[in-house]
Amino acid sequence: MGIDDYTLGRDYRASARLHVQHHLWSETLGYVMNPAIPSDRSDLAIADVGTGTGIWLLELDRRLPTPATRLCGLDISADQFPRAEWLPSNAEFVECDALDPNGPPADLIGVFDIVHIRLFIAIIKNNDPTVLLDFCHKLLKPGGFLQWDDHEPSVNQVGSYKGSPTEGMEMISRMTQTHKPTAWIARLPTTFGERGFEVVDVDSRVILPWQRGMYTDNYCILADEFVERAGKGGSGINPVDDFYQQLSAKASAEKQLGSYMEQTLQIVVGRKV
Repeated sequence: MGIDDYTLGRDYRASARLHVQHHLWSETLGYVMNPAIPSDRSDLAIADVGTGTGIWLLELDRRLPTPATRLCGLDISADQFPRAEWLPSNAEFVECDALDPNGPPADLIGVFDIVHIRLFIAIIKNNDPTVLLDFCHKLLKPGGFLQWDDHEPSVNQVGSYKGSPTEGMEMISRMTQTHKPTAWIARLPTTFGERGFEVVDVDSRVILPWQRGMYTDNYCILADEFVERAGKGGSGINPVDDFYQQLSAKASAEKQLGSYMEQTLQIVVGRKV
């Protein structure tokens, strides 16, 4: 992938956005790890690909009946990793490019019971997630489980209350959805089957009505990061354009009038065969 291909930020604001986003997803789904994945063993090895701050991995460990034997966060950048001295003894973080066609490092092949991925919607190119799926397949032991969490943008929409304006939100939605093709997400369960996984669950959830403002706020922060990264060649738009500079403020004002950004979360769980 290359670090500069990432279209969002990695500073303290981006990390805070990831933490809020994680807790919103957990509230919407009612779980951190999909309940179709067995979690009653005491010797689990779990990897989180594209881990960012490690929030999913570290919270999951607290929720397991018995702490995992090994937690491994993988990311192409260490910029958001927690400091090593703050981590539990079973946790490690490793710089690793999950889109490397050569696959994972040899010492990570076939050692994990569970692998997790979240929100590669802005990373996958050419509507083809197979390199990433193959990477995760190699990380897993035979019979291990992969959980992939992402947005389903084809069913997302901007909502309006009694005709409240939506121009800013509509623009953010178009800007983030058209940066890279996303038809691969709807096909993900089929692609799982084609890359050596038996699909055991597909869970699609629309965000809860009381969460609409919270998700919209988070999306506005994401849009700010997207525009800021444009100045570094990250997103292909003009960051000095007044319209883009004011986009999040415009969407936030629309939210106060009752408009919101609806989102649908899709979780696909597969078992390595």
